[in-house]
Amino acid sequence: IYDNSGSDFVKENVAAFVNMTPETFSGVYANAVKETHWLSYPNYAALVSGKKFSTSDIAAGKTDVFINIDLKTLETHSGLARVIIGSFLNAIYNRDGQLNGRALFLLDEVARLGYMRILETARDAGRKYGIALTMIYQSIGQMRETYGGRDAASKWFESASWISFAAINDPETAEYISKRCGMTTVEIDQVSRSFQAKGSSRTTSKQLAARPLIQPHEVLRMRADEQIVFTAGNAPLRCGRAIWFRRDDMKACVGTNRFHMIGDTPKPA
Repeated sequence: IYDNSGSDFVKENVAAFVNMTPETFSGVYANAVKETHWLSYPNYAALVSGKKFSTSDIAAGKTDVFINIDLKTLETHSGLARVIIGSFLNAIYNRDGQLNGRALFLLDEVARLGYMRILETARDAGRKYGIALTMIYQSIGQMRETYGGRDAASKWFESASWISFAAINDPETAEYISKRCGMTTVEIDQVSRSFQAKGSSRTTSKQLAARPLIQPHEVLRMRADEQIVFTAGNAPLRCGRAIWFRRDDMKACVGTNRFHMIGDTPKPA
């Protein structure tokens, strides 16, 4: 390819493989095949090569895109989801800030996507391009595993406009939430009594003491439908979560759900 191609771009990119040892090249080739294996399936390849939809449509402000990939496919071919999400993010970047409103990227089960550098770019620079990035993790541990160690969480938290914690079962996470909520002042009443031959005396005093706003064990005991929300520059907010099957206005928008059953029958909207 290097000798016969008339493209300087192609030559520049394949130059690294020239004179590479067979063992090294086989490893590179195996990784490339692993990441692009999903393209051998016609239905998956059609998702990224069709002409009925352009990624630039998302930047017009009048298009909602729902990417629904089943868990088995996502586990086996995570590269498919990474390509789709990356292409939409690049479509926003290509508009160079000329965007009507903001584009929300709501990513559920984002840990299944693995490491994506383009998400880090969206975290650090996407705000000025009109990107609102909301990611849902099952735990801080998932974020650390994906983006590298204990410092990974702080990088994401420092760039977030809001962070929500709910259904906490990990003592370490509960300790973090307790420290982040900060301290409060409580009033302590103290009563002392002394008994003497002539009678007894009673002394009452009040003192102010510092106490965590919420203790770690109190975080662990929160109801599953409660959450603690941290926003930049504001006090933490403890509030309820909008569970869809408890709210009539949300149930009206939801169809049959195989994950929410009544007896043996899926619950309709």
